[in-house]
Amino acid sequence: MTVLEGDGPVRDRIRQVLMTVVDEETDGEQERRGCLAVNAAVELAGQDPEVTALVRRVFNRMEDAFSEALERAGRDGEIGADHDPRALARYLLNSMYGLRVLGKTADRAAMTDIVDLTLRAL
Repeated sequence: MTVLEGDGPVRDRIRQVLMTVVDEETDGEQERRGCLAVNAAVELAGQDPEVTALVRRVFNRMEDAFSEALERAGRDGEIGADHDPRALARYLLNSMYGLRVLGKTADRAAMTDIVDLTLRAL
């Protein structure tokens, strides 16, 4: 993901990624259909091997992007050395896709609260 590869503080870049999800999910001009990967994961992954593999690839790419950004942030001193970049990446992945699920019913304020709390965990 290009935003995560960019310059600037890692928290700002991660916030931009998460707030893009909030923006997309709360855009009043579209139906709240959610994310194709999340919908496929919820409905078919675990039952259909092809769908499971596809969803796993999508999730792994995002996890890798978060992990690489966090590894760089660790080297630059933006996050503590005691933080495991891969574990944090999985936490962020969970938060991001959780926002996708909540986006079907939650309001923008609730979703923004989740973003703020997620960033404090870093």
